[in-house]
Amino acid sequence: MIHRNTKKHWKFILCLSYFIIYFMIPNIGIPIKYDFIFDWISWFPLILSFMFLVLFHQLLYQSLVEIQWLKLIFIAVFCIVSIIVINTALPDTNSLPLNSLANSELKKYIISATTYGVFLEEMIFRFSLISLHSDRKTKASLLIISSFLFSIVHGGNFNLFFCGILFGFVYIKTSNVWYSILTHVFYNGVGIFFFYSLLSCCKAMNDKVVKASGDLQKVRLKKILLNSKKG
Repeated sequence: MIHRNTKKHWKFILCLSYFIIYFMIPNIGIPIKYDFIFDWISWFPLILSFMFLVLFHQLLYQSLVEIQWLKLIFIAVFCIVSIIVINTALPDTNSLPLNSLANSELKKYIISATTYGVFLEEMIFRFSLISLHSDRKTKASLLIISSFLFSIVHGGNFNLFFCGILFGFVYIKTSNVWYSILTHVFYNGVGIFFFYSLLSCCKAMNDKVVKASGDLQKVRLKKILLNSKKG
């Protein structure tokens, strides 16, 4: 079993690795001779997620077994509704438009947003940055700091800061990181579902418009032909 101080050290190392890879390198850049890092950067989320699983497997397994599923559903619904209200009141102009992604990139994004990507983010921003053994004021400060960093890494806006506050609050109140992980998964899943539903509706409406336009052109062409015969 890993000693508590060793666990803290590993949390720090994994967090530092995450911020270097996903914040410092993309924004500051690296020397040209190290450009090969960008060829492998897509593997780092899986590697870091795997390391969290290996290092904290006992705690994660115990926490997963202790989940109360009705409680989880209530928490997830509350958080999703709250975030939807905030997003409606304050539209997010910095979010990545999914329709701008190629099919292969979109599949990777969806898989990441509902599996290992969410797991890694919650392990970094909630599990590692928020200490459940701290006093109330320290927890509040860590909650704000972790939510701010969560927002900055994703482009920086109030919507994502609010998401971080909600997910962090869930983690603090339940003392179980799986509640925040699964709530985050449900939220992303709902967002992706609505995106595809809206995309399907738009496609169906576009097909109807194209068909109606084609029918109208045919009617006009028939009128022209009839008029030419009469002439």
